[in-house]
Amino acid sequence: MREIEFRGKREDDWEWVYGGILHYGNSAGEHAYIIAAGLLPQYTKVDPDTVGQYTGLKDRDGVKIFEGDIINLFGWGQGVVIFSNGNYMAHNRLRYILHFEDETYHDQLIGIYTKEVIGNIHDNPELLEK
Repeated sequence: MREIEFRGKREDDWEWVYGGILHYGNSAGEHAYIIAAGLLPQYTKVDPDTVGQYTGLKDRDGVKIFEGDIINLFGWGQGVVIFSNGNYMAHNRLRYILHFEDETYHDQLIGIYTKEVIGNIHDNPELLEK
């Protein structure tokens, strides 16, 4: 069974928090909360623009890969992990590099093409300039 996990940056100190997610909307706009794991979950308000889901995959060093991560791809430079049309993809400015169809295919492609997670679009936007 695939592990379902989200991450987001707290609005108060901009630190990452991980866990389940609860969305709700109000007249001031939509807000997102990460629910921390544990017997007594704590609700933490996060910036909705930073919320990303765990892909269920890890890089060659065992680091979990989330939406918004910037990864090195063997032979293709860097790519940003996104979720689109029901699938996780890695893309750069020129094209979609990998289009993952199912978990078996994911594992094979990540193992072959992903060197490492080198950052994410929120903490390391300068990596996208290179």
